[in-house]
Amino acid sequence: MELDYISSSYDARRPFIRQIDGKLFVNGTATYLERYVEAKSADHPNPWNAVFLMSYDTDSKRWVRNGVDNSGSRNAASSSGWIGDAWVWENDGVNIVINRSGASAFSFAVDVKQSGGVNRVVEASCKRV
Repeated sequence: MELDYISSSYDARRPFIRQIDGKLFVNGTATYLERYVEAKSADHPNPWNAVFLMSYDTDSKRWVRNGVDNSGSRNAASSSGWIGDAWVWENDGVNIVINRSGASAFSFAVDVKQSGGVNRVVEASCKRV
């Protein structure tokens, strides 16, 4: 499966852990449960936590990702999947860019869309734990 590459726990070298908690099959289609847990610190007194479901939409031929975070914000995005070593989750407000780095690492970035282009607000390198 395309998401198997990033389907385990990763230490993002930022104050949070990203992990895929499980994969289940619904009518033969894999659905992944993804979780982010930010560590509480002086810089992050209200840690961010989120949960997402990811699956493949055979009608649109795109991966879809829907989730909610602990502030009550919702997030929905879609992706065409891996293009070379890059995977981009796209939605109206942001792009989440994932780049493979060997067999057990990747980097990701969050690009906020603005009228003059995009502004990268987060970058992290992640290694499998």
